[in-house]
Amino acid sequence: MAFEPTPLRLTLASLLLLLTTIFLRILTILPSRRPPAPPRTSPSHILIVLGSGGHTAEMLSMIRSLSPDRYIYRTYLVSSGDAFSTLKAIDFERRLTGAETTTRDKKNPAIVRGQGFEILTVPRARRIHQPLYTAPLTSLLCLLSCLRFLAPSHPRQALNTPQRLGTYTPTTPDVLLTNGPATGVLVLIAAFILRFLGVVRGEGTRCVYVESWARVGGLSLSGRIVEGLGLAERFLVQWERGLGRQGGGEVVVGGGKVVGRRRGRREWRGFLVE
Repeated sequence: MAFEPTPLRLTLASLLLLLTTIFLRILTILPSRRPPAPPRTSPSHILIVLGSGGHTAEMLSMIRSLSPDRYIYRTYLVSSGDAFSTLKAIDFERRLTGAETTTRDKKNPAIVRGQGFEILTVPRARRIHQPLYTAPLTSLLCLLSCLRFLAPSHPRQALNTPQRLGTYTPTTPDVLLTNGPATGVLVLIAAFILRFLGVVRGEGTRCVYVESWARVGGLSLSGRIVEGLGLAERFLVQWERGLGRQGGGEVVVGGGKVVGRRRGRREWRGFLVE
């Protein structure tokens, strides 16, 4: 029986081709399927998600030894209404580089800038006691804001490189670091969408997720989402039991000695907070 290209068959064939193309595209860009990136030697741009309260305190403890020469431009992402995280980021920069002056963007009050860093405010994904049925809308607003700030079109300041050998103008972040707030998950999703659409090309943004120190054994909801969707190149837990199956796993060696363990995509390097 000869194949008859009826409208229904053509539509189904086109839909199948489209879904196959999308599936293959996702497989090629999925962060968890990408090989580890070699250490960067050039100046880099890092985006750090501050999730308010305990998440912010943990994150600032984790980045206490951050090198401003290596990560020459630093972006801090905070949620609306979180003045605590904004002030903590400014204080951290003062201790890191001695920066004393910050200015709020006249055209966009959601942006605060200082020498070598910026603080971006996005709508909160979900407020305390917010009805669940409204959470999808506020999460969508947060996601759209994350997309706008991650895009290469977002204006950033040109900086002198270390030893003043030239200038460096950051575009999209080279590294994205988050430790579990809902906003952090949406930032990872935004980075994935930009990579899927081809807005971010090449290596793009490398995503690192660190599970909270408070999660001794199991993962948080954010951790389960990030691991399940494969949104991060590196997935770090701070307790060996967090590797699952009573710990254990493959030994990680660095500098000729054991520095941690790995099971699947999860990696344990000991406590990252003080």
